[in-house]
Amino acid sequence: DILTRKHFSSVITHSRYPIDIHNPKGEGTESTFMSESGTYYSIPYEIMVCDAIDNLLVTGRCVSASFEAQAAIRTAPTVGAMGQACGIAAAISANGGCCARNITISELQTQLLRQGAYLNL
Repeated sequence: DILTRKHFSSVITHSRYPIDIHNPKGEGTESTFMSESGTYYSIPYEIMVCDAIDNLLVTGRCVSASFEAQAAIRTAPTVGAMGQACGIAAAISANGGCCARNITISELQTQLLRQGAYLNL
């Protein structure tokens, strides 16, 4: 999804940080950059929703993503943007009396945009 710059209708943030895998032995880093300058990938809301526990949202390194995707989305700006989306989603869920997995994504996106987030919708 990152390398093809897949667009998700449930986008909560964007990033263009490369896939940046650090060798666990400390002997270098393998980086895969986007093929076109000025391009980015979107990150969907669903990666923060826990399937096993109702109303549990996770963010940062706990999100549901492959090892390679984690190597790209683990940076502070991206994690901060995911945290912003997670907090807004939790508030929407609590105030609306619905399960976090069932919030209205467009409401989340509207609130993110009001707070200055960039979501190329």
